[in-house]
Amino acid sequence: MLQNGEIRHVGGNRVIKVDVRIISATNQNLRELIRQGRFREDLYYRLNVISVRLPPLRERKEDIPLLIEHFLRRAAERAGTEVKEIAPEVLRALQNYDWPGNVRELENEIERMATLSRGRIEADLLSEGIRKAAGKAGRYGGKSLREIVKAAIEEIEEDVIRSTLQECSWKKTKTASILGISRPTLDSKIEKYRIKRGRPGGA
Repeated sequence: MLQNGEIRHVGGNRVIKVDVRIISATNQNLRELIRQGRFREDLYYRLNVISVRLPPLRERKEDIPLLIEHFLRRAAERAGTEVKEIAPEVLRALQNYDWPGNVRELENEIERMATLSRGRIEADLLSEGIRKAAGKAGRYGGKSLREIVKAAIEEIEEDVIRSTLQECSWKKTKTASILGISRPTLDSKIEKYRIKRGRPGGA
């Protein structure tokens, strides 16, 4: 028996010693299934030595930007292309969506949009369900006034930095001077907004 560290090949007689650990995952309530007689109680207690509950994605939306960045990077590696940018309104829609399919649904959505986009990923590439959910949530998605103002300021700031960098051919020192900020501050904001260089130019 596996619990004793022994297995036999099907039809075989020789006992083979093994040292294994079983890692399993489910999106079902196993205790409820046991109560309904749909899952073996003895198997549950053999498997359930250490349990880790991973909350659904809708309960940990702070993870969404990191997951998006990871999936975009992986899609670029597979396609042999540069990592694609994502428009701010697309990021907002993805963060406000409840993701009934959890991380796998987000992964599929990002890979599909990255494949279909020719440049920056724009809102027209969002799946219909996510677009509808974003529309039902309204423009501000139930956010507080402080959150709304902060998001609006950041969107304007990103657009100004992006356009100024392009006008200055990505000369960062010149861009920082025009914007009235230091070069380190400019660098940190470029990193914050994941602004990518659009065309060659000096620094």
